[in-house]
Amino acid sequence: MVDSRALWVCLLLTGCAVAPDPASPSVSAGARPTETPHSPSGGVSEAAEPEDAAVAKVVWIDDGDTVDVRIPGLGRRRVRLIGINSPESNPESTECGGPEATAALRRRVPLGSDVTLRRDARQGRFDRYGRLLRYVGLGRTDLGRWQVRHGHAVVVDYFDRGFERLADYRSAQERASAAGRGLWGSCPEP
Repeated sequence: MVDSRALWVCLLLTGCAVAPDPASPSVSAGARPTETPHSPSGGVSEAAEPEDAAVAKVVWIDDGDTVDVRIPGLGRRRVRLIGINSPESNPESTECGGPEATAALRRRVPLGSDVTLRRDARQGRFDRYGRLLRYVGLGRTDLGRWQVRHGHAVVVDYFDRGFERLADYRSAQERASAAGRGLWGSCPEP
């Protein structure tokens, strides 16, 4: 029998990652392992963080506000787009507009696309689930703002910290709401 703490230490020191057991109730059907290294206490290893303006390749679109990328030298990481929240679209919970938000992002960002990840000094580096918190850019397009502008996400200022693009995102949301785009035209309460 292997001590789980010793296993975590071994994994951290060697840089390995263990994919979750698909049979585990905490892993949803169809979920993709993110290979995000965690410390034994559950925190994310600081060595897992890319530099600001890192270029990454999109390998999976999880939903309307979360993408998986492959970062050269760091491997696969899950990224939560800063400042937005899209409706859930997974086997445990599908909310109004969730499948549409996911599909829209998948159309806009084909797998294999190169994107740029940017930090926001007002936000944490990681969310409580160990995902990188970043603005994700495809060329000149800010994908978070794009989702809001098309009505596939709402602006959220978690913990009232503010974020650099808050005013721009809110303006995009006001226009989407006024035009009845996406969630604003099809869901009872976005």
